[in-house]
Amino acid sequence: MANLKTLTILVLITIFIIGAATSISFLYAQFNKQSPLPVVGPGLVLVYRLTIQQPSYPIGGDYARRVGLLKPSQVINDSFYLDIKGSYRAVLSQASRHGGATFSNASTDCQVISKDVYLVIKVLSVQGNVILANVTLTLTNGAAECGIDYPNVPSINSEWNSVNGSRVASFHTLNLTKTVTIDMSSSNVKDPDGYPLGEWPFWLTTNDLSRSYTLVLYGLMDNVQSSFPVQGVADIIPLNNSQVSPTPFSVSGITVQRNDQIYIDKTQFPIERIIENVPQSIGERYVSQQERLYRTYSASSQCPIVICSLAFSTGGLASAEYVNGSVILDYNPVLDKMALAYKSWQFDPRLFAENGTANINGSEYRTLSYYPGIRYNGSSYVSYGFGVFAELRDASFSKSGILLYAVIATQEDLYSVLPAPIDRAFGVTIGSKFGGNQISLKLVEVKS
Repeated sequence: MANLKTLTILVLITIFIIGAATSISFLYAQFNKQSPLPVVGPGLVLVYRLTIQQPSYPIGGDYARRVGLLKPSQVINDSFYLDIKGSYRAVLSQASRHGGATFSNASTDCQVISKDVYLVIKVLSVQGNVILANVTLTLTNGAAECGIDYPNVPSINSEWNSVNGSRVASFHTLNLTKTVTIDMSSSNVKDPDGYPLGEWPFWLTTNDLSRSYTLVLYGLMDNVQSSFPVQGVADIIPLNNSQVSPTPFSVSGITVQRNDQIYIDKTQFPIERIIENVPQSIGERYVSQQERLYRTYSASSQCPIVICSLAFSTGGLASAEYVNGSVILDYNPVLDKMALAYKSWQFDPRLFAENGTANINGSEYRTLSYYPGIRYNGSSYVSYGFGVFAELRDASFSKSGILLYAVIATQEDLYSVLPAPIDRAFGVTIGSKFGGNQISLKLVEVKS
């Protein structure tokens, strides 16, 4: 009898294991069906290409003459110029000595002009929630000048020559490689010395994917000249997991269908404004005027994205109300309650306040404006979403979380196009430029 009970238990356990395995296989198949791209793991290689979509003018002969290897006529309008200091610490060190300013330094910088720029990401290992990855900037068909004190001279397919105390070369391919660690619970990126570089935007965490709405910290610009009590400006990508991409995406023979993508939400964060001590009749009339204005904009084909939000249309993005003697404009309850505790940075819709005045029907009233932003690594950054120095026009992720592409409009500013971990890992300065006013960062190859 005891043997029969034991046999029965073993049979039940076997059935359970087989059932569980079948369920896991089914879920895995469903996951792969929805996410045709490989999952993040050792050996995964993602190759992104920067493409100038709206060339404007040649990246100047001044840079070419400084390098001394290209004639101005050879520098065509869809070129890139990078001024690199080797590390973010080097950028901060110079800024601290010069009142926040950064500039080219012939002895410590590497200045590169190239026709094409690629970003190659290779996962080396995964230990728990920590990923070790190599990030390589590959520049093609160009010329470089690196100061004698620039660390880790880039590898090229030609020879470096010594000219006036600098190392100069023309090249077909130039590679700069850095190793970073990525915490996949928070997406925080660090260099080998443990210095924080920002949030990793090239694949989303399971925490991001499990939420209907999340924010991805893309860019950080430090030492911005401003009267605001902040370190700089942050660019943030709002993501709505229910948004469907307008087009399929193909890479390396894999097609990611529209429904298998997470499309951006083109929201900008509002500046909440409180107009104080307004008489009730005047305040309520003013609120009614604002509501009519919002409705008019909403019906317009040229509706500002701050009003015609995809995710916040029912969350009160463009709102007006009269409460206890004050007119409250653009308070956003969705932003106020957003749960992002797993992030390495903190979003605050009221990062700081600014006093001002508003004129209503010829009378002046005191206002209090609350600016949104983030706190990261002990510093504060103002943020309206994505749109202070650059505008995010398009972007999409796969359902498995891999960044497929981003289209960014900005006047020549290559620093704002590159994500913060790239700028900081390589010490890219704000002097880095491209010959155009719109650029795409696109996944062009996947290997695993």
